[in-house]
Amino acid sequence: MLFAAASGCGDDGPRGAGPDSAPDPFARGAFAVGVRTVEITRDARRLRVELWYPAALSDGAEERDSVDLLAEAPADVRATIEAAGLVSQPLVQRAARDAAPLGAADRAEGFPVVLFSHGNAGSRVQSHFLCTHLASHGYIVVAPDHPGNTLYDTSDGKNPLDQAAFHAVERPKDLSALLDRLEAGTLTASGDIEALADLSRVAASGHSFGGFTSLFIVARKSPLRDERVRVAIPISPNTEALDFFAAPASTINVPTLYIGGTDDVTAPYDTQLVAGYLQQPPPKALVALEGTGHLGFTNMCGDDIAQAAKIIGAHPIMLAGIEDGCGPKYRDPAEVFRITNGFAAAWLAIHLRASTASASWLAEQSGVEVRVALE
Repeated sequence: MLFAAASGCGDDGPRGAGPDSAPDPFARGAFAVGVRTVEITRDARRLRVELWYPAALSDGAEERDSVDLLAEAPADVRATIEAAGLVSQPLVQRAARDAAPLGAADRAEGFPVVLFSHGNAGSRVQSHFLCTHLASHGYIVVAPDHPGNTLYDTSDGKNPLDQAAFHAVERPKDLSALLDRLEAGTLTASGDIEALADLSRVAASGHSFGGFTSLFIVARKSPLRDERVRVAIPISPNTEALDFFAAPASTINVPTLYIGGTDDVTAPYDTQLVAGYLQQPPPKALVALEGTGHLGFTNMCGDDIAQAAKIIGAHPIMLAGIEDGCGPKYRDPAEVFRITNGFAAAWLAIHLRASTASASWLAEQSGVEVRVALE
């Protein structure tokens, strides 16, 4: 099925997908994208949060932003890396830093919300390729750093999985706290982004440990289920961990799109991705990318990140994980990003925006294995 090009809609301005609108999910959406970083406190946890949102750019403004992960590192870790002479390469994303959100006059309705949870020892901006893409299609994307389980929490040989059960419980609590703040209008200082959010349409996504988080928060038997989350898009998830909490994939009843790579070593394709997909009742879909490893679904494959991990004495688990999906033997990252972006945008269009034109083409795409069970 062909998709209509995204376009303006008279006085309504740019449009996302809807019952009578189906912009190409693989192409950049009609909305300019803003990005903002905020910090909140949940109990004793200080959460640094990235927000991507439809923006109103002034004339001449550019959708380009750099995030320096080294600058955010703890002082002792940063000093160790700088003493070794390593120069960090900032992550460059297609978004305008601190741009004004789109005004009420430029939109027909509120924007759905997508929660994104990073991987084990990851970062809130680790998959900005996806977050910026979804924001360009008219979504507000909210991604926290999960304290104690971020990129620099593995220095001096700390095993990032030593407290896996603790983090498994705290992560969905972080996401629910962000929804609470959005509802209360207190996530940002001005409340301007909150005013855009339609909290009757919420999805959760995430990579690896974050993929597990996106499933754990919707499983019917999960003690941390959040009824506000209506759609899930787990990417390279660990689905076996759901059994540990007696909340298996078979108890998930929200529309779920599983995305992963056939060459994934960290979260093996058959025992994690396919196993979870097969257990879950429909509506569901699976998209598997051949020649793609675990970190292929992130923007974290830079040589500087691998060098920094070695310099700070990261645990062998993390060092091995950095090699899973990065390098010339794996599928071209640009193609991985394009496919991931397209299927994620289409799944959200179907299940959060009632875009019937997006529903019939999933199994017709080339270059991926697609399984769909809608009923």
